[in-house]
Amino acid sequence: MSVQLTLEQETAVAQIAEVTERTTDELAQEAVDKFLHTQREHQAAIERSRAQIVAGQTLSHEEVFSNLKKRMGW
Repeated sequence: MSVQLTLEQETAVAQIAEVTERTTDELAQEAVDKFLHTQREHQAAIERSRAQIVAGQTLSHEEVFSNLKKRMGW
């Protein structure tokens, strides 16, 4: 796999690699790992939400905003 970076992105990665004494490949692999982790978390949250909908565990629009107002101290 190859990835095309903008000149700005490539320069920023190279600078971080130099400062952290790591290779640009290591930084790219770490970035992809973090991206994949975040995507898995988002997908799991979506699946949990879908399961709640199927189970009828939903709130009305009014309930959502009432809860939000309480949390925000409005």
